[in-house]
Amino acid sequence: AYFAAETLGVTDKIHADLFDAYHQKGKKTDTEEALAAFFVERGVDEKEIHKTFNGFFVDMKLRDAMAKPAKYGITGVPAVVVNGKYRVTGSMAKGYPRMIEIIDFLIEKERKPSS
Repeated sequence: AYFAAETLGVTDKIHADLFDAYHQKGKKTDTEEALAAFFVERGVDEKEIHKTFNGFFVDMKLRDAMAKPAKYGITGVPAVVVNGKYRVTGSMAKGYPRMIEIIDFLIEKERKPSS
């Protein structure tokens, strides 16, 4: 759904509503038909959404997203990879607050110019 919304340029219109529908309201969003109806309710053309769901760009983005966890050795959540170099997990950091501190540190490290 996210990649379709991104491809159609409607991410801002769809994302928060879809999150709430699934996580807060328990709506089913696990089929193309359910997602298409959700998009249509928010003004997206039904033919366009089906075409996009089954299109090359969404397929390519989905394949890439599914390959990344294996590429970075991610076996659970939460996990964050900083700049393709550093993998940080909640268990590795011994808790979520520390995880955020480590991620912030690594981001700052990566922003600094190399000497």
